[in-house]
Amino acid sequence: MRGSSLEIPKEEPEAPKIRYVAKRGCAIDELWAQHLNKANIEVPVKRTGIGKYIFGTKNITAKITNGKLMVRVGGGYMTADEFISHHG
Repeated sequence: MRGSSLEIPKEEPEAPKIRYVAKRGCAIDELWAQHLNKANIEVPVKRTGIGKYIFGTKNITAKITNGKLMVRVGGGYMTADEFISHHG
């Protein structure tokens, strides 16, 4: 084939993932950081108080129940991993 060449597509550099840094000494925040960083999401998360966060544009409340991090959803709770997979 004259005049044609195979072009190898250039890989775009991956955008750095947002890494959440927990407030030291706050068990809820430290557990939340573990879940967020494991999920490797690109949603901004800001701590506004003990167990209170802005997750993207949602205000959420989190608590630890039986050693698991739970996030308030409607009239109940779901695990942090479920919440992140649905809303992250």
